[in-house]
Amino acid sequence: MFILPILLTYLISGILSLLFGARQLCSVFCTAPPLMYQGTFYSAMKSFNSGNRVARSLTVHDRRARLLYRATSLMVYSSLAAAGALSLLDSIHVLDIRVYGTDPEYFVYLMLFGVAWYVTFLTMPPLLGSYACINTGYCHWGNFNRFVSRFGLFRLKVLDPSLCVKCRDKPCAKACPVGNHAQPGSFIATGQYRDSRCVGIGECVEACPYDNIFFYDIRGAG
Repeated sequence: MFILPILLTYLISGILSLLFGARQLCSVFCTAPPLMYQGTFYSAMKSFNSGNRVARSLTVHDRRARLLYRATSLMVYSSLAAAGALSLLDSIHVLDIRVYGTDPEYFVYLMLFGVAWYVTFLTMPPLLGSYACINTGYCHWGNFNRFVSRFGLFRLKVLDPSLCVKCRDKPCAKACPVGNHAQPGSFIATGQYRDSRCVGIGECVEACPYDNIFFYDIRGAG
């Protein structure tokens, strides 16, 4: 009875990401941005992402950043899956497992998102930059929705890649709240930007001085 609503939640959220992009979660339902990363402080963190060595290392698309993202994501998913399996075996009386007197799945979830998450959440701004939950792969719910959104209806595209070559300051990368610095290079090379760490907020669209970046709807409407 507990598994069914979980599966339905993933299904509904996945459908929303297909229709509206990952921004339906990271910009609407997620409590982190409105609580801590908005306003002048949030804006200041964008430049921090570009200037701080650790924060910048999380956002560049090199081997170390990709490895950290995948390793953290795998750790979170595998620990939840393993704890869920133990919880199931305990519920059908195959095993008798309790962690500090409570269900193993509940305990692992509590440690990950009731303790470790808040430690990470509070240390993000001064140490890792804004949206480190995304860049490190810690937010498994966001990882799922951003992955699904890559197959959805919307794409970040440019009208003319050559304008990106001429653009010196690359304000699209500076405006990105996640700190994705690979946008200009991707626009130049492929004419679009698709990445699992893109939350689809669209601030890069507004920041472009040439009005060159736009959300493309694959159904035909830009």
